[in-house]
Amino acid sequence: MAISLLSQTTSDSSGSFADARGLVAAIALGAAGINMGTRFLCTREAPVHERVKERRSNEAGEISRTFGVSCEASAAESFMRSAISMAAYGVQGLINDIPTVAQLVRRIMTEAETLIESRLRAALQ
Repeated sequence: MAISLLSQTTSDSSGSFADARGLVAAIALGAAGINMGTRFLCTREAPVHERVKERRSNEAGEISRTFGVSCEASAAESFMRSAISMAAYGVQGLINDIPTVAQLVRRIMTEAETLIESRLRAALQ
C-alpha cells in the first residue's frame, strides 16, 4: 500500500480490501479511501455467472485448508506455496455473501463508523 508522505496529497489504498476493518485501517494510515475489486465481483449486480459468485463467496473454508504445511514439501516450499495462494486469493476469506452493491456499501460504512466510534475514539482518550 502506497501512502503519500506529503501531507497535502491524498491517496487511495488498493488490494485486499473487502470490509469495514480494511477501510478503517487504510484511513488510519492516511488514505482517503479504498479500492475494492474482488469484493464487488460478488454482488448481485456484477455481470458474472452466479456459480462464480457462489464459489468465491464459499471459499473462506477452502482457503484455510490451503495454508497447511505439506508433508511432501519442505517447509520453504510450503511457505512459498502459501504466500502465492494468499496473494492470489487476497480477500476471498472475507467474502461470505452476495449482497447488492448498495447493501455492501451501506454495511461497510455502518461497520466502519462503529469501529471508529468504539475503538479509535477510546484510543485517543
